[in-house]
Amino acid sequence: MSEKAYGKLKILNLMDILLHQTDFENPMTAVQLCDELQKRGIKAERKSVYSDISALNEFGFDIRKRRSDVSGFYCKGSFLKNGQIQLISDFLMSADFLDEKASFEILSKLFAFSKKSFFEGEQEYRNNFKTENEEVLKNIENIIKAIEERKQVDFIYDKGLVISEQKLETIEEKRTVTPVKTKMLKSGYFLVGKDEDNQIACWRIDKMRLLKISGKKALDFDSEEIEKHFINNRFVSDLSQEVELICKNSCVERVLDLFGSDIVIRKYDEDSFLIKEKVNFDEELISFIFCNSESIRVKSPERFKKELLERSALLTNNYKDSPM
Repeated sequence: MSEKAYGKLKILNLMDILLHQTDFENPMTAVQLCDELQKRGIKAERKSVYSDISALNEFGFDIRKRRSDVSGFYCKGSFLKNGQIQLISDFLMSADFLDEKASFEILSKLFAFSKKSFFEGEQEYRNNFKTENEEVLKNIENIIKAIEERKQVDFIYDKGLVISEQKLETIEEKRTVTPVKTKMLKSGYFLVGKDEDNQIACWRIDKMRLLKISGKKALDFDSEEIEKHFINNRFVSDLSQEVELICKNSCVERVLDLFGSDIVIRKYDEDSFLIKEKVNFDEELISFIFCNSESIRVKSPERFKKELLERSALLTNNYKDSPM
């Protein structure tokens, strides 16, 4: 091993010792730190330990020297604060697009930079719902590599479940797309790119299987044009239309939760407000309007109002002859 590489290995092990084996009550002298490094097969002198501690402090660690009856160095705070680690941990474990194994792998590496042990809260983290797709992290790595190499990617995409011959079957299709970026949206973690027809679209990464980098060159794209398809953290397709909704003042928070806090709200009358927003006429929007039918109604376009009326009539017919 070269001297440079050996030096890097020494400072990493010193960081680990200070993080996990010292605190205010249990500091270590430079001699003791050298002894701990020796146990790991790493030779060190007191002078180099002082230099490495100084470098760790400059990097962001909080390593202090206690001068009293029990003297020595101890790590008061880690590179990441407990609150920061907790925030990242909670996000990782609530991310249902990551399987449990991948989540724990990331967390164990994250906690290596903390004085707190990952295993202290491991059981708590195991209660979260996670996807069974163990290819997500590998998919993300291949997507990033394909973007860097300006190549397309091939994958099998899960479009949903159907009942066939009294059993559930997954509808899948092969896709070849040009990856542009990954993006977290309200409904999951997505790959944004161009499809085979050169249309801008997005796909949930946890619904991809057998993703690999294609030999095909990526299609040309305009990053600014793609960004225009994202409004208030929602993807808006080329087929989207502008919708006007009249909403009761009492449901303003529900409207902001769906459309985002950046939408323009205009007064309609004393009890209502009007929003005008470019949206996809998808199941999410239709369900939202049905669930809030007492507070929200569509002003335009006529096509969307007609679709809602047809669905309402279908719902009524389904229960027409049902016993009360």
